[in-house]
Amino acid sequence: MIKQRPFISIKAIRAVLDGMLRGNDFGAGQSLLYLSLVDEFISQPHIPAMEDRREYAIRSILVDLIRREYVHHRVVVGLEGPRVDEQAAEALESIRADVLEQGHDLVGWSILYYRYARADVNLLPTDYAAAAHFDERTFRRHQAHALHLLQAALVDEESSMRRERKQRWLYAQLPDGIPERLVGRDQLADDVRELLRDNPPSWVLLTGSKGSGKTAFAQLLLRRMIDEDALDYVVWISQPPTVEYVIEGIRQNLLQDDSLNLADHLLRFRVAVVLDEILHLSSDVAALRQIFTELGGAMVMVTHTVFLDLSPKFKHIVLTDLDKPAVFEMVQRARLAASNEEVVEYAEILWQEVGGNPLAVQLAVHNLNNLSLERPLNSVENLLEQLVVTSYQAMSVNAQVLLWMLGLCPPEGVTPRTIQSLWASYHVTDHDFIELASSGLIQKRGRTQQCYSLRRDVYEGLPTLSERVPGASDTCTHLIVKLESSTDLKAGEGLKIMEYILLRGWPELSVSARICLAEAAYELGLKMGHFAAWGHILSQLTGEMNYRLMLAHAICLRKTARWLEAEHVLANIIQLT
Repeated sequence: MIKQRPFISIKAIRAVLDGMLRGNDFGAGQSLLYLSLVDEFISQPHIPAMEDRREYAIRSILVDLIRREYVHHRVVVGLEGPRVDEQAAEALESIRADVLEQGHDLVGWSILYYRYARADVNLLPTDYAAAAHFDERTFRRHQAHALHLLQAALVDEESSMRRERKQRWLYAQLPDGIPERLVGRDQLADDVRELLRDNPPSWVLLTGSKGSGKTAFAQLLLRRMIDEDALDYVVWISQPPTVEYVIEGIRQNLLQDDSLNLADHLLRFRVAVVLDEILHLSSDVAALRQIFTELGGAMVMVTHTVFLDLSPKFKHIVLTDLDKPAVFEMVQRARLAASNEEVVEYAEILWQEVGGNPLAVQLAVHNLNNLSLERPLNSVENLLEQLVVTSYQAMSVNAQVLLWMLGLCPPEGVTPRTIQSLWASYHVTDHDFIELASSGLIQKRGRTQQCYSLRRDVYEGLPTLSERVPGASDTCTHLIVKLESSTDLKAGEGLKIMEYILLRGWPELSVSARICLAEAAYELGLKMGHFAAWGHILSQLTGEMNYRLMLAHAICLRKTARWLEAEHVLANIIQLT
């Protein structure tokens, strides 16, 4: 990808500077009002609401930049920075000192500083020229050079801000936007990053037992690539239920127009595609391989509990349990108030009974399941199941219902506002989210930490939990019925949830219930261009659909270039009508 520096014209800069002095509009400088620097400036919480905020922002940015550069160039040659309360006589002395240093750049910044940053001193160009012993031509030459200096500095600042905003945007695509220190994984991360850098393509299959930290390690690798400015896009798909869901997710994130070519896009941009836990896809390796043939230009990362022969291009990385020193470090970090002797004793017991599985250690060290460490823990799975059941039974009814609501949502998470609007009749409150969060069963997601989702082990254990909890299936069914009738379906989040329920196949619904759900959402799904997902959903209802759903199925098949199947469906429609 060719990186272009932002274009900022001297004419625009001069127009803004002149507007600052004369108090008129910026004219040719209007383009500077929409720099990323300005967007960032006005987004700061301490900037009050006012008219012409962008004009105020660009003035402040230019003045701060001029002041900073002038002070820097003075300090370099051994001069002190100017005092903020400097009067005209002192300013003239500073100008003479600047000129005596015979620094072309220093003189340029000096001219800008006293002309624009300290306009209150009221020094005219003729005053500056007289103090510097410049004739008019020499002064104008220095002034023109100064504008070029300011242009270069502003371009550098804008480039840096664009990189920073892009970095934040990429961080926000990860499940956990806030970086997390992974104990005992730094050296492995360094080795894997070097392996990918020296041996393209960057395709990784991460395997390890439940709780070994595959998701966290994948995020660590991507964060390092983001920090190195090695990525333009990140597509993170958690626990995809079907191959079609993967295709739809990639296209929605990368292609704004159906006419765009995915292969071409992957060659033009540096894209990372992560399929986080492919449990539901592992039975159809052939279909997975077909997806990977279309991702040749991307960095691909797949996580799973066991090895799968997906492609020779994949580098297989196994996440083993942590060693004893790493477990001791985790305990020490969690128990800062404890003495060193207590930490060592506690960590030794934990190491003997839990081992080095990161999630098991984390749960045990926080004692979230209220179990005594003296009681042997047979396995990670048993520990996690005990935690979920114990926590669920201790919740209020409202928090239990909220857990099932989050269980119906995609694993990427949703905001409290989405839950409250889609299931308004349940009157979910912030207190319910706080109660559920205190149980340790949900986590905040995204850079802004505004989304909530169930923890992965809880999410995967929902089918088992629903069988053990009386009335859970009825609760889920009732939630789906309410979702179908929600007036906020068209907001997009409701559609996403309904599509995921139909693709995932949980909760188990009767054919008639699945058809009702499909009829409530298919029109919006097609309007949004989710043809691959709805092609799969409707293919599971073949023989039970009315002609409207059959026609929608045919449209999806044609949109995904499955011509023969589409013709067959259309022929069936003709027979019915």
